Parts: sequence; C-alpha cells; structure tokens
Amino acid sequence: MPHSVLALASLVSLALTLAVPASPPPLRLIEVAYADTPAGHTAFGTAIGKAAASEMAFLENAPDPELAQLLALSVSAQGQQILAAFVNASRAAYPSYYREIEGMAAGSGVSLHTLLVNNFREELVQFLPNSSRLDRRPGKCSTAVIATDAVRALGHNDDWTQDWRGAAYLVAANESRADGSVLRHGSWVYPGYLPGMDVAWNSHGLVYTVNSLFPVDFQSGGVGTAFAARDLL
Repeated sequence: MPHSVLALASLVSLALTLAVPASPPPLRLIEVAYADTPAGHTAFGTAIGKAAASEMAFLENAPDPELAQLLALSVSAQGQQILAAFVNASRAAYPSYYREIEGMAAGSGVSLHTLLVNNFREELVQFLPNSSRLDRRPGKCSTAVIATDAVRALGHNDDWTQDWRGAAYLVAANESRADGSVLRHGSWVYPGYLPGMDVAWNSHGLVYTVNSLFPVDFQSGGVGTAFAARDLL
C-alpha cells in the first residue's frame, strides 16, 4: 500500500478518535421534596450536597484551572471585597437560595467559601488580573428551539471551558408551599451550583437554559447569575 494512503488512513483514524469523546458516566438523578420555608431550603441544599458529594469533591480537592484562579483571587484584598459585594447583594435579594448553598456545603463537605466562589464564577472571572477582555467576557453556550404543531424541542450546547459531562447531575424537586400547592421543578445542574444552572423546567410549563453574554461595563456588585437563574424556577 502506498505511504500516502497509509498516512491518510492514520489521519482519518486519529480524527475519528478525537471526534468521538469517551462516554460520560451515567447521569445521577437526585429527587428531593422540601417545604418553602427557611429550614426547608436549607434541607433541600443539604440533600443535594449529600447525594452529589462525589461530584462536588473536585471543587475542593482538585479545582479546575478557572476555579483555582478564582479561589486565589477571592483571598486577595480586592477579591474579598468583590466577592463580599456579590454575596451580600445576592443573599439580601434571595436569602432562601443562600441557605441552599449553606446546606450544600454541610451535606457535601465542600467549604461554603468554595461553593460561593463556584456560584459566582461568571461574575468573578471579570476581575481576574492579567487577563484580556476577550478572555474575561467570551459568549458561552447556545440554545436552539423548535416549536411547531407537531414538535416542541429545545437543544442546548454547553460551551464552558470545563467538561461537566462526568460531574453534572439532575435535580428533580417538589416544593410544598404555604397555600397547599406544590411546585415541581427540575434542573440539569453544574456541580456545586444552585438548581436552575443550566437547563431547567417547572410545573408551570416554563423551560429555560442559561447562556452567557457580558456587558462592556461590568460592575463590581449585584445579584449573581446563579441566584437569578434559581429564582426563575
């Protein structure tokens, strides 16, 4: 066989190998029923943390490069101020969701500080030193929707720098409310994030995904993306 043909065959074989990533582990399903009370939201987070402790462990033990940079930023003088501004604004607006992160920390064994930095990735990355605006503010993810009389379909392409396939999980929850109603909601969740990040739906018929676009002028404070996405549920 000619050398050129052998070389082409090798290249095709390599391309096929690179184009087909290894299959991820089975997706974990976490089912939780909780009450819409302060204690109920803490319990909701604790249940998620316990069930997904193995998926969250890397956040503390072997953080990905992005998270490692953000954790280093968060202990600097400037970083502490920036993180505190986002945490305080988000906690004031959504105290129940802050309690869910506290519960996840208690259930998973991952520190509250690490989980907070993880949930404010999109905000904190804007303040990384020695990074260009392009590095800080790339658009991430795309969503396509088909809506016809015959088909209702939504597709989401996850373009984050991390490969979450082996660490993400599904959360399916029933939230009992004071008026006796029950809100059912579900999310495909990035590890250690609040439910609602990134593909989510609820029993009111709302279905949404989270895609990232960033303003030119980014303020060092305000409610975090993860808290806003959680509120949509």
